Amino acid sequence: MNFPPTVIRVWCTHEDIFIYSTVLGRNFTPEALPITADFSAHIRNDAGVVDPPLKNLYSRPRPFVSDTTLHPVCEAKPEGSYPSGHSLNGYLYAYALAEIIPEKHEEILARADDYAHNRIVCGVHYPSDLEASRRAASIVFGYMLANPRFQHELAAAREETRHHLNLQ
Repeated sequence: MNFPPTVIRVWCTHEDIFIYSTVLGRNFTPEALPITADFSAHIRNDAGVVDPPLKNLYSRPRPFVSDTTLHPVCEAKPEGSYPSGHSLNGYLYAYALAEIIPEKHEEILARADDYAHNRIVCGVHYPSDLEASRRAASIVFGYMLANPRFQHELAAAREETRHHLNLQ
């Protein structure tokens, strides 16, 4: 795939909610949105409760381990292909952003699919790894939404983000 420089920069430098700056614009940054950045870190932390135990349970080797003719273009440990942690996080961020900016729901979820698909292109995951992550993220996000702390943080991130992006 031939990505514009902006996409490459975001894809390689962010593993947080700001991977969606390709949808929301260059003003969607952690420096400009500290509350949203903290919210993103909490989402990633919560995902950590699910991802490592599943990787340990399934212990599925990555594609480049099973097929030594493959050479990944991004860093990855040999173990732990299923499910994709990057994809799990990407979908959780997407679901949260869709709550914050529902008018961009379709574009946000399309970006989540692209972000996950890049893990296949990169050579470190199988399609079923991504599907498992998408499904797990959907379930985990339902639990997150039921948490009062998460609801409070979501409301604060919504207010900060919508104000900063002039979406009031």
